[in-house]
Amino acid sequence: MKKVKISILITSFLLILFFSFYFNIGHRTEGDEHVYGFPADWLVLYKEGDLASLKLLSLLFNGVFFYFITLWIIKISKKVYQLIKKKK
Repeated sequence: MKKVKISILITSFLLILFFSFYFNIGHRTEGDEHVYGFPADWLVLYKEGDLASLKLLSLLFNGVFFYFITLWIIKISKKVYQLIKKKK
């Protein structure tokens, strides 16, 4: 059970990176700033001076958000699998 929780946690942080950098959902430009994060902004990159701002609370919120979304998807898929198995 502990391995499952760790794998869900790793998956949730990979989803944070995936949605922040791969899709345009988690990226926007405000003047000289590039803001990354979905659903909460967790990284801000500034063009002037190449500085970055990391918002740890927003990163933690995103981790919890994707953790519960992943857990929810797993529970739903198990229920669907059990229903399909009963019909056979």
